Formats: sequence, structure tokens, C-alpha cells
Amino acid sequence: MGIIRGALVFFIGILLIIALVISNLFLAITMSLSYDNVNNNFRVPLDDINNDSVGVSQRIINQYGLMLESCNSTLEIKNETGDINIINTTHYTFLSSELDSSFEISCETVSNGEQATYDFVMNEFINNSYYYPYDCRFFDCFEKNQVPLFLISKKSHDYFNGKFRYMLIVSIIFAVLLFIFISNKKNFFFVIGSIIILSALPLVKVRLFLTFILKLFFRIMIGGSKSPEISLFINNIYTVFFSEATRLFWILMFIGVVLIVVGFVLRIVGWSLFLSKFFGYGREKKVVEKKRKVKENKNESSSN
Repeated sequence: MGIIRGALVFFIGILLIIALVISNLFLAITMSLSYDNVNNNFRVPLDDINNDSVGVSQRIINQYGLMLESCNSTLEIKNETGDINIINTTHYTFLSSELDSSFEISCETVSNGEQATYDFVMNEFINNSYYYPYDCRFFDCFEKNQVPLFLISKKSHDYFNGKFRYMLIVSIIFAVLLFIFISNKKNFFFVIGSIIILSALPLVKVRLFLTFILKLFFRIMIGGSKSPEISLFINNIYTVFFSEATRLFWILMFIGVVLIVVGFVLRIVGWSLFLSKFFGYGREKKVVEKKRKVKENKNESSSN
């Protein structure tokens, strides 16, 4: 019976490690696809989508003189009475074939320099792309979008977040089963902490492990596009997916170490003393208080 229980615990432990590894990957992607992370980390891959070897930043530099000239110009309009109204230009319309979009840039932004203008264009485009209501299922979106910008959208974030929650529930079920079948309950926290640390290790080299797989997956899903712009975009987008992997690794390491420490404490003091210290203190205090009141009532009765 002991051999069967040990084999079952080992098998459940392996399944738990696998479930946690998958769960951690989905969580790393979910954290990385938050709006702030996408806005900070997606600019370089986005600028690699170019036409005629001219990226968005270079096109802004090329047109910046025209932007200043347009903002400094005035427009004279004759009204019905014959008076002439002078209208100052307040916006410049920037057309980007790379992003397939147009942007109304205020002249105040233009006057702040090329970098401010570039930041405005990128912020506007990433914001619009991230919150765009893509009307397609996750995998169907690959067929509807030549450039898979939906991968860095809220739709993608919610998709991977849903997968993470599902795998988290599976992991919790395996953890409960592990607790039920493990013979020495004192070892549970030690074992579960060690499993969490082991499951976090792939996050250290996640880019190395998944670079080839993600590139191949993206190329297959967009139909093997030979466009150099799309190829360069695919080569860079995977870095956005795991920009938070290192931070998640250290969070999981901390949780694992804490659980291992708890496991060592349980080995030393035992479950009963541990539970009495952390959960039974309040109950014990109430019992002592109740006994004191009963004793006081008896003393009052005897005095009367």
C-alpha cells in the first residue's frame, strides 16, 4: 500500500509541476500584455514595420520641417460680409503608410520636438490597437489581419488570462490531491514550495525555449508571409510576450522559499502546536476568560 501511495504522490507531483509550468507561462504573458507594458516595450517592434526601409520614426524626422511650416502658416477665409478671417493652423495631419493610419497632431505637440511628436504618434496607435474591438476569435484573427497586431491587444491579454485561470484551477486540484495522498502532512508545505520553485525555473530561459516555437507558430498562422516587414515584426514581437517573465520568476521564488520555511517550521514544532499558535490562540483566550467569569460568579454567590 505504501508503494502505491508513494507512486501516486510522485505522479500527482509531476502533473502539478507541468500544470504550474503552463500556468506560469500564461501568467507571464498576461502580465506582459498589460497596457503599460505593451506601451513601453512594443515601440521598437512597431517601428520595424516599414515601407521603403523608412520606419515611423524616420518618416517623422523627414516630415518634421513640413510640420513646423504647416503649424506656422495661416489660412485666410473671406466671410459673407467680405471681411477676411485669419485662421491659425492648430493641427497637422500625419499619414503613416507603415501603420496604415492617420494622426491629428496638435501644433503644440509638434513645437515640443521630434521625440514628442514620435511619442504622441506611438501612444495614439498603441492605444487604438490595444483597445480595438477585434471581431474575431483568437485564432481566426490571424486570417483577418495581415499584421497580427491583435496579439498585443486587450483581446489577447484577456485570452491568455482566461487560460491562466483555467490552469490555476487545475493546479489547485492537483495540490489538494497531493495533500490528501501524502503520508506525512508535515512535508506538504516543503514539497509544494519546492514544486513552485521548480515550476518557476523555465521562466529564466523562457525566451530561449520558446523563441523558435513562437516564430514558427506565428509564421504558420499568418500563412507563411514572405514580407520582410512582417518577418521582422514576428522576430521581435515574442520579446513583448515575456517582458515580465523575470519579475514573475522572483515572485514565485519568494513564495516557494516562504512555503519551504513554513515546512521546516512544521517539521520542528509539529502540526498541532503550529495550528494552536496561529489558529487556537483566540479560542484559548476565550475559554480562559469564560472560566474567570464563572469563578467570579461563584465567589459572589458564596459571599451572599
